[in-house]
Amino acid sequence: MNKQTPIAAFDLGSQSFLCLIFSKEENRLNILFDDVRIVKISENLEKTKKISDEALDRAYRALTEFSEICNLHGVERKIAVATAFARDAKNSEEFLKICNQLQIQIEVISGNQEAELTFLGTAEFLPSSFYETDLQILIDTGGRSTELILFNKNKEILHRESFGVGGVLLNDQFSSIQAITTNTENQINNEILKTIKFQNFDKAIEGYKQKNETNSCTLSFAAVAGAPVELSMRIRNYKHISETETSALTFNEMKLFTEKMCFLTAKERVTKLGIHPGRSETLPFGAKIILSIMNYYKAKLLWISTKGIRYGLAVKYLQSKQFNSLK
Repeated sequence: MNKQTPIAAFDLGSQSFLCLIFSKEENRLNILFDDVRIVKISENLEKTKKISDEALDRAYRALTEFSEICNLHGVERKIAVATAFARDAKNSEEFLKICNQLQIQIEVISGNQEAELTFLGTAEFLPSSFYETDLQILIDTGGRSTELILFNKNKEILHRESFGVGGVLLNDQFSSIQAITTNTENQINNEILKTIKFQNFDKAIEGYKQKNETNSCTLSFAAVAGAPVELSMRIRNYKHISETETSALTFNEMKLFTEKMCFLTAKERVTKLGIHPGRSETLPFGAKIILSIMNYYKAKLLWISTKGIRYGLAVKYLQSKQFNSLK
């Protein structure tokens, strides 16, 4: 068996840092380590336009821990991408210095690149039943951006787009430490629909109909990232994150659970609903983003994936002997 030196792939997002350690065996991925740390690096970024010293410290500690784990696995190369927070922060170079100090090869990617890597790292792992519809839509709800990818059964992307709305960003605008009032809830919904534009996706769907000479087009939906995974764990009472992979939630049970979250304070969401303390403030917003998209398309079911960008990096590495840049 042709076994190579392990590689580490980092997805450094606005809310969470994820690390995947893998090796290439023959023509497949051998997963050695896969874990997440909630860092909240973009906390208050919307107000200050800078990454705070406290957030930089949390980032340093998380990346140092991951680097130590990499050393235990004999990792010689660490590749990483940073997303919306690094694009938006005036002092993102301070974060990049931390990565360089820890010998992490870092690249700040665009929203469209986020969508591409999310698709690459998720589509292959979704169940066959997800592909029983005409077209598929993948939702990636991040801390400061949301990516939508429309594709077909052949895993060909028809349209992808990144929108400047996410759980952390909305929490900065509408703090959810306290219970969310009906008036605030309406403002949140309006902000989501104001930011996410469906026109180009609707055009792509119409194009599919015309090409296939049909008046109808069935859609299936999947979501990746911390928010949908946390929702799946709490709604289904799963004990381990691996149980959520390719699980499915209905629109109605997600809506009911989200309403419960909104009626509670951040602390009560932890004690009464079991939500992870690091997500108790932002999860209602991530859930509302997903529900808004599902409601627009009258979707009744949502598939959940734990994969995403870090797996996209791994697949991209698997496909190429020379991984120099995403551009």
